[in-house]
Amino acid sequence: MECINLRERFGDRYKVIFEESYYAERPEFRAAEAPWLMIIPCEHGHFFPWDLEHLAFASDKNGSVANKLRKLDFATTHQDGDEGVNIFFPAERFEDVARIVKPRPKRPPMSEERRRQCAERLRKYQPAKGQRVQDLVQNRQKSALESPPTPMPV
Repeated sequence: MECINLRERFGDRYKVIFEESYYAERPEFRAAEAPWLMIIPCEHGHFFPWDLEHLAFASDKNGSVANKLRKLDFATTHQDGDEGVNIFFPAERFEDVARIVKPRPKRPPMSEERRRQCAERLRKYQPAKGQRVQDLVQNRQKSALESPPTPMPV
């Protein structure tokens, strides 16, 4: 059975990730099942593929958002429980549901200048070659405890 590939269809605008069970799958099955295991995280739950023509949404709690989803005339309630609602709907109505559940936008790519600035700022926190991160953290904590407190401005 095939389904809508969320990354191909919405990946240019929204964050698309694999659900947690993807990483538990045997590697030889991942490629075949990858589209089924994609989700679009939202403020109030997540979208997931239903079939080639429909998408679904799982809310993560009951309340005003779940009530709005139940009232959509183009959506079918698949599961309705104490902790939320699962609906499926025609894929072309994605934007109507998205206005309610607020999907996470895709982060814009970082410019080379910004990347350089971040690397420079974080360089002082990198351990020296052969130094363990744990040792670095312990040394910083130790020096912070030994130094006198900085007076607060009045």
